[in-house]
Amino acid sequence: MEVILDTNVWFAYLHDADSQHKKALSLFEVLKDKVLIPEYVLIEILNLITVKIGKDNADSFISDLLSFDKVTILWSSSDFRDQLLSFFLSNKFEKLSFVDQSLLFLSKKYKVVTFDKELLKRIGR
Repeated sequence: MEVILDTNVWFAYLHDADSQHKKALSLFEVLKDKVLIPEYVLIEILNLITVKIGKDNADSFISDLLSFDKVTILWSSSDFRDQLLSFFLSNKFEKLSFVDQSLLFLSKKYKVVTFDKELLKRIGR
């Protein structure tokens, strides 16, 4: 099975001071699935790491990520982009960012793990 981890899960795992750090560590200890990182999530993670804990940490994250066989970056195709934009325009989820809405869209095909309560509510788990 393939799983997508939200930005908040990745950041909590990487940042000891995050309130969800222990929860993220526990999740990664039991994670057996292949992990997909959608392009939009990768951009969000790298931005957050760079701003909150430094560019060197963002560089390390992407270097480490590229070396893991269990992790695959899900690059956006023009077909996916068009489907996602249509989904975004047809819904009025004001409490969900564009990236969160992309995860909601992808949750129809993949398991999505997030600490975001609003997104969890929309996914239905």
